[in-house]
Amino acid sequence: MTDSKLTDDQRKIVDEVGDGVERAFDEAREQLRTARIPDGEGSTRCFRCSCPGYVFPVAGALAACDRNGCGHPFSRHDVY
Repeated sequence: MTDSKLTDDQRKIVDEVGDGVERAFDEAREQLRTARIPDGEGSTRCFRCSCPGYVFPVAGALAACDRNGCGHPFSRHDVY
């Protein structure tokens, strides 16, 4: 479904969800800063192992990192 086919109510929900996701990312970034966890200067390193950056699975889903030896979820990488 494209945005042009959404009803006004559906568009409103999509906007609200997008705002919620943005707030969640902002809160997560702030928690990391407060905990003095370095941001890796744009890297997507793993917080659980020595993986230098998240590798998207072939399917493209935000699932386990596809880097050999990592396998941690997207959310355990420095993506915020």
